[in-house]
Amino acid sequence: MKKNILLILLGVINAALITVILVSVFTGWRTYLAAPVKQPAALSSRHEDEDGDRDTDSAQQQKPDVPPAESASSQTEAATDMPTEAPTEAPTEATNETVLPYMNSLSAPKAEEFTWLFDVANGNYHANLSYLGKDDMLGKWKAEIVLNDIWQLAYVTIDRDATITVQPYSIYRGNGWEDQRGERPMVFRGQFDISRVFGSGDSGSIDLYTLYQSDGVQYGYGSFETVSGDVGTIGLIRP
Repeated sequence: MKKNILLILLGVINAALITVILVSVFTGWRTYLAAPVKQPAALSSRHEDEDGDRDTDSAQQQKPDVPPAESASSQTEAATDMPTEAPTEAPTEATNETVLPYMNSLSAPKAEEFTWLFDVANGNYHANLSYLGKDDMLGKWKAEIVLNDIWQLAYVTIDRDATITVQPYSIYRGNGWEDQRGERPMVFRGQFDISRVFGSGDSGSIDLYTLYQSDGVQYGYGSFETVSGDVGTIGLIRP
């Protein structure tokens, strides 16, 4: 009887042990199957490199071809080379004609242009005259100076500061006209008055006390005095 009971207990224990072993084996197998399979480090690194190369190649294939950007210094140099302002035309040089009237347009003075001079000296002025203002006196004139039976033709220039310049052209002393174009000019520093300009200098003094216009021609009349005290008559005309 006791022997039978002992056999039954041994059988139960064996069955329990077998069950535990089977459960353990079954659980371990499931755990093994569920765990991720790890690749060797070298193989994994190689795969990562290959994937990275593929990504790089793909990015390079997708990137469009564009020219390389210029450096900032190159752009600065290019900008510096460009003109900052539009070129302007060189200013036209002003001629003497625009500075003062008749500076370059008068012909050579001739004695026959002054046949009226002695009439005016006797008080017989031109008809329909109108006196000139300061601005109308300015510029270049043809002139004749009569002093001690000597006739001298010249150019006279009246400047804005009332400077009177007499440039000799020719002179008649009784033996024909002599060229004086190389002579030194006579300069008189003066001042303006009503239809008048007068001044003095190293050559004496000059007084153009009547300047007027008649029938489109401008005239001037006055006196010229040398440093020695000799007094002569001067007439102006233009054009």
